[in-house]
This record gives sequence, structure tokens and C-alpha cells, in this order.
Amino acid sequence: MFEVVAGHVWRCTSMACGLAKDQETKLYIAVDGRSRLQPQLLPGYFGNVLFTAAPIASGGEMQSNPLKFVVRKIHDAIARTNDDNYLKSALDYLELQPDIIAISLGQRTYRCLILCVTSWIRLPFDADFGSGKPTHMGPGGPTCEGKCLVMRSPENDGSLLCAILLLKPHMHLFAKIMYDGI
Repeated sequence: MFEVVAGHVWRCTSMACGLAKDQETKLYIAVDGRSRLQPQLLPGYFGNVLFTAAPIASGGEMQSNPLKFVVRKIHDAIARTNDDNYLKSALDYLELQPDIIAISLGQRTYRCLILCVTSWIRLPFDADFGSGKPTHMGPGGPTCEGKCLVMRSPENDGSLLCAILLLKPHMHLFAKIMYDGI
């Protein structure tokens, strides 16, 4: 389900931002590496083990192909992270970098639309710490353009919420494309 939702959001965002046919767009998806690395991490390891799957497409591909094309790109990018050698190659690359911080800051210099979709669908938000059910569970506030969180509706009706930050002119068009495209 995540691949379809992320694909729809990525495609709608690409169209709303008016990408040129030859302009690239990337989708960043955080992937849990704990179960993918071999040998597996020690049971007591407490840190994060996140890798990034990053499918790339052009504006033209996003506009002219059906949703299943975009979903396949996402599926293939995530599937690559199931290869232990692929993940170890990413770790080797990071070890060779003199400044790892510069790599993370480098994403601000890319000349393409970057969207980061994260699923909070399995994240529980009904914990009661003694004062009743929470009145809100979601992002605290906008961080930067292109961030998107997909989460369950608090109504528990099976629907999903999509919290996304785009520039104002793109946001209105995104909403129209998102709902008209269903």
C-alpha cells in the first residue's frame, strides 16, 4: 500500500510543481536496514539503521505514464535495499567521505525536485498516559519543502492523512491533482 500512496503523492507533486519533461525528480524513502543487513546486528543495538531508497524519474515520465509506472520505480528502488551487498556498498561509500555532514547538507544543492515520503501508518497514536486519548498526533510543524508524512486518520475509518509541505502556488494545484486523479 505504501508504494501506491507514495507513488500517487510523488506523481501529483511532480505535476503540481510543473516540472519540465527533462527535469529530474527524486523520491527519498527511509528504509529500515536492521533486518536487511547480514550478519544481523547484535540484539542489544539500540541505534537507527536507516538507508535511503531513491528512485529517480523525469517530469516527462511522471506526466505521460500511469501510476503503475511510478509504483514500479518505487518498488524496484526499495527492492535494491534487500541486497546486503548494496547496503554494505553504501556503508563503504560513507566511510570514504571526509565529511559526512556535507553529504546530508548536499541535498539542498540538487537541481531537481526532491520529495521525501515517510509512513507513520504503523505508528500508534492512541497511547493513554493517564489523561485520556491524545487530541492530536502529527508533525509539530513544517520543516522544509518536499517533506511528506502519511499517517492513519484519527477517525479510525481506514482513511489516510497526507501532511505535505509545498510552496503555496504548488499546494493548491497539488490538492486539485491529488483528488481529481483518484
